[in-house]
Amino acid sequence: MNISKLSKIFNKNTILNILVITIISGLLGFIYNILQPNPLPLVYTPKHIDKIDDSILFNTNEPQKIENNLQPLQEKRTDTITIKDDNISKNEIPEKEIKETPDQSKNINPKELKSVNLVQMKRIVGNQDFVIIDARRPEDYNKSHIPGAINLFALADPNEKFEIIMTIPVGKKYVIYCDGGNCDLSHQLANEFLTSFGFTNVFVYEGGWEEWNKNN
Repeated sequence: MNISKLSKIFNKNTILNILVITIISGLLGFIYNILQPNPLPLVYTPKHIDKIDDSILFNTNEPQKIENNLQPLQEKRTDTITIKDDNISKNEIPEKEIKETPDQSKNINPKELKSVNLVQMKRIVGNQDFVIIDARRPEDYNKSHIPGAINLFALADPNEKFEIIMTIPVGKKYVIYCDGGNCDLSHQLANEFLTSFGFTNVFVYEGGWEEWNKNN
């Protein structure tokens, strides 16, 4: 058998081996993903969460003032006449009914994930009430990031992630972002903050670094 025939056989075996390894690796990856608590979807679907209102995000709710004579209360007047012992009683007028306006902020669940927009994000930067978290890879964070943001890679080793979590101040509002667009790292880390780490008031900046970089 000459060298050319050996070369052809070797090339065929090599291609076959590569194909088998690729198929096995794909199957193992698929099985591993299915067994995870939060498996990645086979088909990407953009995630969308409700926006947070400025009055809730920045605590600008003010008690409503009641001004007399501006919005008179609607009053139903019913005159009743009661005959008793040949005496007619005076007209009875029901008292005014005053309904309180519900405070919408009381209906906000601090453990429900909400998102912020670009205008809100500009107000958040430099605000001591907020902690901004960059969920991207360290190399991307080191290139550039939103001012004041700390880096906590969403897919980091759990022990490394826990060490960073322990340094984050409590009692704040937490805004997490990644690249934006099809990037889900911010959503993943935000849900982990709510469910695993017990944080509340967690928000996602869905525009991410891409939107911030274009507009700043």
